[in-house]
This record gives sequence, structure tokens and C-alpha cells, in this order.
Amino acid sequence: MKLIYVIILLLLLTGCQPRPQVPPENVPYERYVEPINFTSNETNATKIEIKEDVFLPPKKDNLSIYINDINGQSVIAIKKGISLLIDAGTEDDSQTIIKNLRNLGVNDLDYIILSNKLETSIGGLPYIIIQTSPAIVYEGGKPSPFSSSFNLYKEIYPNATLISTDKLLEFKDAFVKIMVPYDKGQGFLDQQEDNSVITKIKYKENNFLAMSNCHFECIENIKDSDIKADGLIIDGSCDSTTLSFLQKVNPQVVVITGELCSETEDRFNFLDIPIYTTKEHGNIRIETNGNEFYLKYLKQ
Repeated sequence: MKLIYVIILLLLLTGCQPRPQVPPENVPYERYVEPINFTSNETNATKIEIKEDVFLPPKKDNLSIYINDINGQSVIAIKKGISLLIDAGTEDDSQTIIKNLRNLGVNDLDYIILSNKLETSIGGLPYIIIQTSPAIVYEGGKPSPFSSSFNLYKEIYPNATLISTDKLLEFKDAFVKIMVPYDKGQGFLDQQEDNSVITKIKYKENNFLAMSNCHFECIENIKDSDIKADGLIIDGSCDSTTLSFLQKVNPQVVVITGELCSETEDRFNFLDIPIYTTKEHGNIRIETNGNEFYLKYLKQ
């Protein structure tokens, strides 16, 4: 009889124990962070949101910019059904980029901008061209005749539009400006990275700057251009920024697509600029209604 009383007492005590709490990082629903980094006119806010691991199309008239979590360089922009791909990553990245495009409902690309002829930008291009039939390919950078990816791309798409001077494209009611660092009457620069064209996307009050592999000499050649931007996308190498360049761009947020150099990180920390990396945060989406923008990173 005493044994029965003991068992009943243990059951009652167990039932009174509090339920274990699920750690916040494992909660399977969306979490929101309060707006940060208001600009001086207090109209442009950045909000950070964690979502499930899938790219989503922009809402209504919004502009969305997608930074692919890959080994190379690749950014997707979509506005009212018009699509733009900036760089095509490495050969191994091509299927990931195509999958992300398909998730966004993109079967045929409207524009491709090839920033340079490095394998991290051009390696996946032949495969992406075959599967997305782009209407126009804008080709920047110094030719690379010894690159097998470059030669294959030229065979598949021989009629690319070469970019030798700055160019402005309409992107529905947004604008895309291609800035050329070697448009100074001096010809191509010494390093392939420094011959990267820079892409600036503007929608109403918000601006975003995709630098690809633009490094010190490239930065020096564009520093007097219209480079102010709310969001900055760079490869994160030690020579991908300077302090004076960052002060001119004055970004609210930066996205790093490669390995983040400690010197570069120090520059952002000194200016108190939030840093997001594809290595840490996976695929990253920036969406704007033209007045405020949201950065959403997708856990891997």
C-alpha cells in the first residue's frame, strides 16, 4: 500500500514540473527585430527579419534584391516581373542560381550584367544562358581569351552588348546605372578585379550599390560618381573598401559575399555600419517600397 502512495506522489510531483522551453534560435516561425538605422529624414528604415530558407518574390510594386549564398558572385533583382542577374557565380554555382530564379518565377531573364571576367562571376554563365534565354547581356570588364568559361559563353551568346561607358537602364519605374571604372581614357586597369563594372539600383528614395570585385584602383576611379547608397554589396576582401569611400557611400547596411577581411570589418565597425554575410546568414534578400527597405536573411 505504501508503494502505491509513493508512486502517486511521484506522478503528482512530475506533473507540476514546468515544461521545457524551446531555445529562441529553434523557433520555427518568423521573428522580427525593431527598425534600426533611421536616416536623417527618418523616412528610410531598415528592418531585419528571419524567414524560412526560400527566396520569395517582391510584394506588389516593391523592388527586391537577392544576394545568392554561393562560392562566387551573383545578385538577382526583380521589379514588377522584370528580372536582372548581376554575375553568374562559378560553374558549380550555376544550378543554385537557376533554382533560386525558378523559385522566384523567373524562366527567362530580361537582363544579365557581367561585371568582370573572373571565374567567380563568369563560370556559371554558359549554363545560366542556356536555361534562362536572357534578352540582353551587358558585358563589362577586360576580355579573358584564355578562360574556357569566357570562350564558351561567347560561343553560346555572341551578341552581348559591351559596356565601355556608363549606362542607364530603365527597370520598370526603377533605374539601373552601370558605372565603368576604366572609362577614363586610360583603357583597362592592370588587375582584372579593378575592371569590374559597378551596378547601382535606384527606386524612389532607396539606392543599392553592387560592387562585385571592385578593389582599390576601381574605387579610386568611381569615387567622384554618384555612389551614395542605402545598401552596399561587396566581396569583403581587404582592398574592397576604403574609409573615405565608405563615408561617401554612407550605407545603412552592408552585405558581404566572400571572406570578410578583418581590416574591412574594422572599417565598418568604426562607422557603426551593420554587417551581414552570406557565409553566416545564407541567402539574403533586400526589399524596398521606395521609402523604406527590409533586409531578410534566410537560414541555411
